[in-house]
Amino acid sequence: MLRPTFLYAAACLALGTAAAVAARVHDTAVIARSAFFFGGAVLICGCFALKNRVHGLAGAAFLSFLYTLTGAGAVIGQLREGDFHLAAASTRYLLALFAVSLVYLLIAVRAFRKARHERLLRELHAED
Repeated sequence: MLRPTFLYAAACLALGTAAAVAARVHDTAVIARSAFFFGGAVLICGCFALKNRVHGLAGAAFLSFLYTLTGAGAVIGQLREGDFHLAAASTRYLLALFAVSLVYLLIAVRAFRKARHERLLRELHAED
């Protein structure tokens, strides 16, 4: 689970860098700041997970959950107002960050459920 965490952080930081470079031409500065914030925070959680795996990965998953909700709210707001245009750079970066966050969140939930299931099986076999 550490590898997806660091890949997610790298993807957020890369998309933030691309959005910051594109901010000179397009209106993507807000997306760049949020990508840098979440990417940096997940990177810190990943580094923390090297020492304390459960808490670091839970923090990274929570941050991914927050950005997934933020991205979903922005996409739904654009769809409701009729401002959703894939030709716009800000929409593409927003969708890319939303997709990356959603994929990481699904991977994290799956890993946590698998770990819980394995722990319950170990406890069940320990009782025998």
